[in-house]
Amino acid sequence: MKRIFIFVIMMGAFLTLSACDNSKKTYESLIVGNWETTAPMTVSEDGITITFTELNSTYNKNHISYSNGIMLISSSLFPQDLEMSIAIKANWTIEGDTLTETMTAADIKMKSVIPGIPDISEVIGQQMIAEGAKTSTILSLDAKTLVLEENESDLKITMIRQ
Repeated sequence: MKRIFIFVIMMGAFLTLSACDNSKKTYESLIVGNWETTAPMTVSEDGITITFTELNSTYNKNHISYSNGIMLISSSLFPQDLEMSIAIKANWTIEGDTLTETMTAADIKMKSVIPGIPDISEVIGQQMIAEGAKTSTILSLDAKTLVLEENESDLKITMIRQ
């Protein structure tokens, strides 16, 4: 009888530990694929507003992600919005419900030509890389939808699988 009781306890512990480990694998396996934002994302700070549109992200099994889209920078310092295309490469990891992305490359190209405003795309790309790892809380993730909240900006991002 004691052997059966010990066996049942060990099986329960094994199943509990296995279930904990599978949640991480589930997030990691579910995030792999192509995602598209459902709405523009806007962040404002110190009189500058940055809006990201048409953002697409691909998370690969090898923990490398690629994102691209359009970035609009608005400020009273500029006579019109600066429009730039962005292409980003990053390393990603998931620990619990936290997605960490560390940018390794940023290809930013000015699409707007404004007399008197120099091309600042290279500087912006370097600054984005220099910021280091960014973390987001996974609010929900299933086969069709990914909802993140950036921990630094509290920006909520909703993406759908493509």
